[in-house]
Amino acid sequence: MDVSIVIPIHNERENIPLLYDQLNSALAQLNRTYEILLVDDGSTDGSHEQLVQLAARDSRVKVVQFRRNYGQTAGMQAGSQWGRRRYCDHDGRGPAKRSRRHRDDARED
Repeated sequence: MDVSIVIPIHNERENIPLLYDQLNSALAQLNRTYEILLVDDGSTDGSHEQLVQLAARDSRVKVVQFRRNYGQTAGMQAGSQWGRRRYCDHDGRGPAKRSRRHRDDARED
């Protein structure tokens, strides 16, 4: 696995198809293996169901679901821990102390 992309999702049902299409288009140009980790951060708009359908169609897509909303930083941390790539990059903003609690509250579909 060359690249792990981690994206927190919170009530983004309408944007998920476009996001997926744009990511695949950009990542295909890299000529590297990749996975897309979509972290459902407690969505209530049907985002989770749409993410699960996407993962069923594309084995490179992984879904992690939080039972409630923890925020972007927790989503990035959970994705970093669930991803197969040993490191990943993000903007680094926000606290990085609660990752174990968030991972314990998450489940992978």
